[in-house]
Amino acid sequence: MQTPQQYPQSPYPPQYPAPQPPKKGNGCLIGGIIAAILALCGCVVVAGILFLSLGQNNGDGGAGGDLLATAMAGGRQLEATATPAAPVRAGTATVAPTARATVRPGATVGAATTIVAGPTPRPNPTVARVGTPTGSDVFPTTSPGARNKSMQQQTFDQAAKLIEDNYVDPKLGGIDWAGAKAAVSKRIEAGMTDGEFWAAMTGLIDNLGDGHSHFLNPVEAQQEAAAYLGEDAYIGMGLTVSLNEDKHWLYVLRLVPGGPAEKAGVRLHDILVSIDGKPVVDGDGVPQMGLLRGTEGASSRVVLHQPGKPERTVTVTRAIIRPDAAIDYRMLPGARKIGYIRLSTFDEKTVRDKLDDALEKLMEQNGGKLDGLVLDLRQNTGGTYPQLSAALGAFVKKSPGEFVDRNGKREPIDLFPIETGNSHSVKLALLIGRDTESFGEVFAGALQSQRGAILVGQPSAGNIELLQGFRLIDGSRMSIAVQTYQLPGGGNWEGKGLTPNVPVPAAWDDFGNEDADPVLQAAITALSR
Repeated sequence: MQTPQQYPQSPYPPQYPAPQPPKKGNGCLIGGIIAAILALCGCVVVAGILFLSLGQNNGDGGAGGDLLATAMAGGRQLEATATPAAPVRAGTATVAPTARATVRPGATVGAATTIVAGPTPRPNPTVARVGTPTGSDVFPTTSPGARNKSMQQQTFDQAAKLIEDNYVDPKLGGIDWAGAKAAVSKRIEAGMTDGEFWAAMTGLIDNLGDGHSHFLNPVEAQQEAAAYLGEDAYIGMGLTVSLNEDKHWLYVLRLVPGGPAEKAGVRLHDILVSIDGKPVVDGDGVPQMGLLRGTEGASSRVVLHQPGKPERTVTVTRAIIRPDAAIDYRMLPGARKIGYIRLSTFDEKTVRDKLDDALEKLMEQNGGKLDGLVLDLRQNTGGTYPQLSAALGAFVKKSPGEFVDRNGKREPIDLFPIETGNSHSVKLALLIGRDTESFGEVFAGALQSQRGAILVGQPSAGNIELLQGFRLIDGSRMSIAVQTYQLPGGGNWEGKGLTPNVPVPAAWDDFGNEDADPVLQAAITALSR
């Protein structure tokens, strides 16, 4: 099964945010009115859910589940973040996001946490990380070295019950659940530090085997919550990298527009070789993410190269990064009117508005109608449900599938279908690859099923189960798979990945920024037929 490596944004808001209509009505007054009515209904539903949630929390000591379910947003992607920047909003602990990953199943290494740096499916390269809560005013436990047997047992009992009641597979992956519970309880009784306990919790949840469910210690939980709100800032280079386990290298998946890395000359597709003379991936295939971190103003010499090209060196000076999901778009050359839009994430709150802006401009350039449209999802490792729902509404008019829980309960995807130009009927080609996962995959599979979109590239990650986050009483959080996505016909591709209609054996790190993009060329050819 698959082992998740990173979750750039694991959402933990206090309630399930209803999908919102785009801010722009695209000239469609009726659509805007309908969207507003739907949004109002959504708010009523959310209010009811929140009321029930608060009632549940009051009944169990405030340890109920966060009600935002989201597909895993991780992949082999690693966000190159660093030390916390200055506080960016009142009332929030000032802990910056770190490179997210989960503990390898069965890891129990004291105060240090072993994290996976692999793909989906993720192998076993590991990096040590220590998570230390910031104070007893925030968390009941204050140090990974602390020992609190009673708190550990209560936290474990709470987590076990939540898994038993909510996990998507009632058989819990076929593991010896009773035996696993007994083993952890025995270790708690014998005495463990909090760091050892958190590692044991991670191993227990990872052993469910779905590759998505994961555990966050208290400080990690706080970091993830801040990251989701989109009001967090961090100090770093402003790039996102992904690991190629076979070749033992990191490659640049995304760049923060105008960030330090982009300004220094780092480009998409670059392969990182070393930072300040130290290899970015060690001899065992373990990415040394700490090399990407540092303090504001600290400079590093970064050696990199494009596939098949000589090495070059740039100097990157770390700065405060406030992520912004830019959406690249342009018209492609050729006799036919084919547009291109790169959707790299569904994390950022204004994805639909930026998508609408791109569609409007492309349509305006071509008299309100395109012959074809390429949507590039090769970097899209997922995000949140509201952004998925909003983006789908730009291309489909009815729900393209359902989310199904352990009891067979089905929830269709909510939509705000507002057409821009001929976006609901234009011929689509979607670029996918091994970094396409979570809601990136759901988006691709939904459009393939309902719109006949042509999938071009390499198989996707096969990672489409939805997670629900639960607050635990020691300040930690647990996200477990509670639903899976199903197409209208009932099928899905969990664990297998989407199969391209037009296979192209070229991964993101097989060609350079200035080289011809073989996947894009194949898509243009497919749309021109």
